[in-house]
Amino acid sequence: MSEKTDRLKQRLANSRAYLNQVLDQVGDRWETRIYEDGEQWNAREVLVHVADAERGQLKTAMAIANGQNPIPPDFDINRYNQRIRSKQADVTPEMARASLAETREALLAWIDTLDDDVLAREGRHASLYIFTVEQYIKIMSNHERDHARDMADVLNIPTKQE
Repeated sequence: MSEKTDRLKQRLANSRAYLNQVLDQVGDRWETRIYEDGEQWNAREVLVHVADAERGQLKTAMAIANGQNPIPPDFDINRYNQRIRSKQADVTPEMARASLAETREALLAWIDTLDDDVLAREGRHASLYIFTVEQYIKIMSNHERDHARDMADVLNIPTKQE
């Protein structure tokens, strides 16, 4: 491992600890709406989205590391999120959390195999911006942290930021 991969893994550990801190306090409020605009997701849907996004972003980052660019230039993130939301309507918080744990284990194991050259490879993100593999991993951390923060704010969940 390198200093970069160590820092990435620590960043991921911090964001996951924060997410889990929030999720552990949701209680019976999984149907509470977190977002009023756009998708109007409730807490369960946000969690399911985070789990799906982590799985998808890992696959994409791995493809970019292998020299591929799997996100087409006309990718529509909103259409994708709507389709996944309807497909995963029956996913429970427990199922989503199990998926998050499994994907994170795979992500951390994969990071252990990366060197600085691979971390510098670039590819298209679902936002259509071009990022390096290293930036992609940071985005994954930010994504879960941002959604956890939104849930904590709406549900008035006290948290300790690392």
